[in-house]
Amino acid sequence: MKTKCISILVLTFFSLFIQAQTYFKPGYVMKSDGDTLFGEVDYRGGARMSRICTYRHDAKDSVRHFSPEDILGYRFPESKYYVSKLVDGKKIFLEYLVNGRVNVYYLKDEREEDHYYIEKDGLGLAELPYKEGYKMKEGQEYLYKSTKHFGLLTYYMQDAKGLQREILTIKKPGHENLITLAKDYHNAVCTDDKCIIYAKKLPPFKVGVEVAAGQMYVNDYVFGKYNFPLAGVLAHIWMPQVNENLFFKTGILLPVGQPSDSISSGFVIPFQIEYVYPHGIIRPKLAIGTNLPFLTFDVTPGVNIKLTKWLFLTANFNIGLLPFTPSDSNGVLKVSLHTTSFSTGLYLNL
Repeated sequence: MKTKCISILVLTFFSLFIQAQTYFKPGYVMKSDGDTLFGEVDYRGGARMSRICTYRHDAKDSVRHFSPEDILGYRFPESKYYVSKLVDGKKIFLEYLVNGRVNVYYLKDEREEDHYYIEKDGLGLAELPYKEGYKMKEGQEYLYKSTKHFGLLTYYMQDAKGLQREILTIKKPGHENLITLAKDYHNAVCTDDKCIIYAKKLPPFKVGVEVAAGQMYVNDYVFGKYNFPLAGVLAHIWMPQVNENLFFKTGILLPVGQPSDSISSGFVIPFQIEYVYPHGIIRPKLAIGTNLPFLTFDVTPGVNIKLTKWLFLTANFNIGLLPFTPSDSNGVLKVSLHTTSFSTGLYLNL
């Protein structure tokens, strides 16, 4: 149980550490009086960006916080742009996706749910209604997807001919389909100027490769204790459309000189979600998941040390616990399998 407590403490510590991190990028703040503050803005993504803007002139300057009531908006050049808008009687920062004859905005709320808004002169700002879930009908459960957004999009774009078919293809509002639709609408009704797309174009995924080697220690309830060296290749799959700092980590590590009494099948394949702090030379990271063949619950804190723009030195420490724990004759729970491993390597950010 001692090892389980340690892993819980490690997970809690790193979760709090990640939440506390700041990531200042070049940006500017647009004040309500028309003045502009150029400097650096904290870029963390998610729901926080809709509530607060954290600004400093440079690394030596004190930090200032602005609410949506205080400023018109803030922006990261060649990246995200947030503006203050009144939504349900309260001002919040919405991400500005498209500026044209219709404007499109985006919000990720506290529950990590997506919300999209459309705005047009004379019609104001409105959320595109969309819900999905499971409903019961005649004793059968089925997936329900709302279609009310079709009507609102049609109403806002009724002066453009030929867009109805495109509107009906938007089964679920998203960045790509709404940006394309807003651009097509603008081009259909306006020949004087072009619409402006502020949304940063991100790839669906990108893969980084890590070559790593280390040592694994296994404490098995049935087979006893053993250890062996590991070496292999890991893939870190960047998922920017989920979170710009999240990766899916997998690959294969092959035991070298594996003992004959181990339960391993000759490989270790991790399946983990990994957070990597995106700034600085030393970049802490934390991964959570499992692996084959041990199927333990794994917590992997570590660090990437930047050597060049594309190359990093890596260090990883993994704690794994099998979640199913048999009890002894006294009813005390025991860990049926406990693994620890340490590895170092080189990570190439492709």
